[in-house]
Amino acid sequence: MQVKRWSWLFALVLMLTVSANSWAQSKPEPASVAFQFKLAELLKSDLGQAIPMDQVTGGPGGAVAEAFLQAETIRGVVSLPDDVGEFLMMQGDSLPMDIYVELAFGDSSEATEAMEIIEEELESNSDIREEGDLRYFSPKGQDANIAIILGIPGKVVFLTDTYKHDAANFDNITPAIKQAMGKMGSAPAGIFLDFDQARPLITSGLKMAKQGAPPAAVPFFEIPSQISLLQLVGTPGKEPALTLTAVSPDEEKAEMLRETLQGLVGMGKMATQQAPPDAPEAKVANEILGQLKPTRDGKVVTLSISKIEGLEDILP
Repeated sequence: MQVKRWSWLFALVLMLTVSANSWAQSKPEPASVAFQFKLAELLKSDLGQAIPMDQVTGGPGGAVAEAFLQAETIRGVVSLPDDVGEFLMMQGDSLPMDIYVELAFGDSSEATEAMEIIEEELESNSDIREEGDLRYFSPKGQDANIAIILGIPGKVVFLTDTYKHDAANFDNITPAIKQAMGKMGSAPAGIFLDFDQARPLITSGLKMAKQGAPPAAVPFFEIPSQISLLQLVGTPGKEPALTLTAVSPDEEKAEMLRETLQGLVGMGKMATQQAPPDAPEAKVANEILGQLKPTRDGKVVTLSISKIEGLEDILP
């Protein structure tokens, strides 16, 4: 029961996405994935208000889930493995990748109470190790490479054992991601994936996916080779609300990507025609697809979406 409870906590931190005896000292490869969210701002947006949060906080462990949602910001970096097979062989609470995630809370009484709830939950379900003022919580009785750190004022940190606690870990990203994040401005949400850095993993995943794939799917396997960097930036309440940007290796591949994405949008529109026209899901899908118009500027392909009407009607 304790193992399942800790796994639930682990999944929650990733969704907002150490071995107890052996801590690696080497720095992992530059992260191929980075993300940052102004969680408090996002939850106050129209989309955030439409999400049925009571389904997250109303069940078992709801108090802890609500405590994590009191975080003002969340940011993290991920260094992916070279082979997708490492995910397939993943066991228990050991991750086949390096990860460092920080949740920052404010100084309000609600934030203080939230961190106390998190600490109480971790204390009852974890092996605990102390290092100065820091307390490391790892899955109880498990040979794992993950831990949650408490003891940093106003923060909760989740990490794998290749990392040690250090804010400089957020600089362990590729130059392409660093440049893209520098242009993010005040946007409250951003996810960045360096395809070039993650190429070995992508290649192994495509090799597996191609086995037994129908001939009609083959052209879509070329999409990853047409992308060097992918970024998704969200600005709820502004125009556009969501922007997907792909940077291609060259203009020729960028045009191929634009045409492929345009084809996918067309296929999506044909699929929605099969649904009852008055169905809420069909209305939302048609609105989204109607806004998706891939454009290209040199090596950069962009898709954007404005506010989606009726989205709250299809959320559970």
